Order: sequence, then structure tokens, then C-alpha cells
Amino acid sequence: MRPRTVKVLQDAAIKDILVHNSTDHPALRAEDTLMAIALKHTNLDAIVDAYQRDGIVVLSDVDPGPLDTLTQMLSDCSGLTAERIEAAGRGHDDIEVTAEMRQNLARGLMTPELMATCHEVFGDVLVRLIGPIVHTSQTFHYQIKKRSESDVVRHGHSGDGREVRALYGIHNELTAARVLTTPSALVCWVPLNDYEGDALYFYPGSHRRGLLVNGWLPRHEDLEGSDRVGPVMKYRPKRGQIVLFHFLLMHGSGAPSATDRYEDGYDPVRISCDLRFFPFCGVLDSSATSLRPDPIGWIHNRMGELSDDLLLAPLYETLAYCGLPIEWPHLPAYSPAFWAQFIEGLLVHDESRMDAAVENLVNTEAGFDPVTSYQERFRAARLCRQPYESIRESVPEAEPVLSSLAG
Repeated sequence: MRPRTVKVLQDAAIKDILVHNSTDHPALRAEDTLMAIALKHTNLDAIVDAYQRDGIVVLSDVDPGPLDTLTQMLSDCSGLTAERIEAAGRGHDDIEVTAEMRQNLARGLMTPELMATCHEVFGDVLVRLIGPIVHTSQTFHYQIKKRSESDVVRHGHSGDGREVRALYGIHNELTAARVLTTPSALVCWVPLNDYEGDALYFYPGSHRRGLLVNGWLPRHEDLEGSDRVGPVMKYRPKRGQIVLFHFLLMHGSGAPSATDRYEDGYDPVRISCDLRFFPFCGVLDSSATSLRPDPIGWIHNRMGELSDDLLLAPLYETLAYCGLPIEWPHLPAYSPAFWAQFIEGLLVHDESRMDAAVENLVNTEAGFDPVTSYQERFRAARLCRQPYESIRESVPEAEPVLSSLAG
């Protein structure tokens, strides 16, 4: 299946990302259109709708606070000035990613200032998409990838920093990570420069197809049976945009090659980083932040307004982690809401319930791995005290679960 190219129109408050069958073919179909949406309160419904439909939404007109902070942090640890970062995307600065630079950039640490800025800028969107209690990733990594790069990795952080410059195979965020979290989290992908190349492949709609792979796949061009993952579209980054996508959305690096260079010999470099936000996650050993007062009350009110299992899933998870009852509706096949049933089994140490929930979440028809591989992996999940300690005051309903955990 040939990837389609994503282009962004810049002349409207809500900008269409036009997806063509080829760069020289202007014909469009309605189902080929994603929306790049200005991040403002009046557009929240449109942002949520796009996320529900495609599993990905591109935001424009975003407050520059997080972007400026991330750019400055990159400059501090790499020596790259903002001017060089910008020039690299157009192929006007041949940045050499040394082994030392890779080590420095492979594990960025979240700061209180950056977290506060992210919550201020993205808070309303996060609450609508994953609920009122949020974990913010404590680490992140920068990516500095040349258009001509040919090295491919099928793993995340490994200690050598190779993933900073190498291309990624196809994956979803849940099973590609070493640490088990939740299928309902989201990635906030931040381009730090305009890049004249196809940086990422996304597979819109794959977030509703359940678990397709327990780990990593080859890149799109190298994957036999790529149509099993779904239709693919390319994305060309633009500084100032933010890409939000669901943890189950399949994606990977774009398709540069060693001969794909500008005639003048320059080699564009795309520079980015990605942050992750999680709904309350009792197996994630980090503190959570309540972005709304009375989070459980907020959840119950919100559940009365929702019908889509994709948005209900993180709310169910929070209730399950708090040991609170859930009135289960019928769930569609491969729903991420089955993860909350996995959590219910986890709290009472019932592996059969955990296994049954995982079986409902795994897509064995289109997927690449057997159900048992997921079940064996996920049985290792264990509750942590830290997330419960962090919400002790705002969520007293979770006190019985906290009391059951060893100090």
C-alpha cells in the first residue's frame, strides 16, 4: 500500500491536512482528510472528534511555552542554537549527531517548570481525552534524524542513544515500551523545526483495532502484509504544531533513503521530541496530578455525557484502580476499555480475569502475535504506592487500595 502525503494549509483557523495519493495528484476524498485545529477553547469539541475518529489530531496556534522550553533544554544539552535547529530542517546545517550527543539526548528529564507549562497549555485537552487525573512522563527523548538516515531500530531506549538518530519501525506506544502503562495514554509529539521531508507514518483508525503487535514491526516499506496495519499517511512537521495521538495508534518513521538528498547536497534534519500523558495509572511508579477538583465526581458526571468507549476507557481505568464499582455496558471488539477489566482482575489477583480482558483487546485476525504472548507479558503488572500517595488528598475514595499496598 503506497503511503499518502500529508500537506498542511496555513490560511485558516482550522486547517485541513490534505492527504493525496501522490504529491502531484490533487484529488481528495472526504475520508482522506484530517483536521489541523487551532488550540483554543471553542475548538475543543472538534479536537476531541478528530482524536476519536482518527486517533491523531494536529494542533496549530499553540501557546509557545512548551516549545520554547524544549528548544532551550535541547540547546543547553547539545550546544545547538535555535538558529541551527531551524536551519537543519531545510538542509542548511549539516548537524553531526555524535555518540556523546546521543547519550545526552536519549533521556531528557521532565522539570517542574515544563510540567506546569504543559498542564497550563494542554490541560483542557488532556482532561477531555484521558480524564482529570494525569501522569506526565518523567523522561522524554529528543530525535535528530537526517533525511538520508538508513539505520532502523525496533526498540526504544536501550542505553546507547541509537534511537535518537535512527529510524523507527512500526509500533504502538503501549507494547513498544518496556514499562507497562495503559492503552489510553497519549503522545504529544513536538516538532522543533520545519522539516522538508516525510518524518512520520501514521495509520489513522488503527487505534480502534486493538492490539496488533506485541513489540515492533519492520518499517512500512519492509513489512510484508502492511495492509493488515491499515491505510497509511505521511506527515511533514512544522514548528509550532503539536501532534497528539493515541497510545494504540500504529506509527513509525518516514521513508528517507541514502539517495534522497537535495540537489545542492544538503541533507535536511528533523528535530523533535515527544512527551507522554497518562490517565491515572496504578502500575506507573510516578506521581499523578489532579487537574480538576473532586476528580471522581467529575468522572461520574462526564460518564453520563459520553457514549464512546474510547473516551470512557480512561475513566473506567481510574475507577478500577480506585477499587470503585463499574456498571459495564456492552463493549465493542478490541475496545481499550477492556483494560479497565484487566485492572479489576489485577486488584484482586485474578489472573483469569486479567487474561480474559487481554484476550478481548488483542486483534488476532489482523495482528501479528498470539494472545498468549500478551497475557504472559502483562501478568507481571504490579501496583505501586506512589501514584496512590500522590492523589491521597484529592481522591480519598482510593484510600482502601492504598492501605492494602505494602509501605
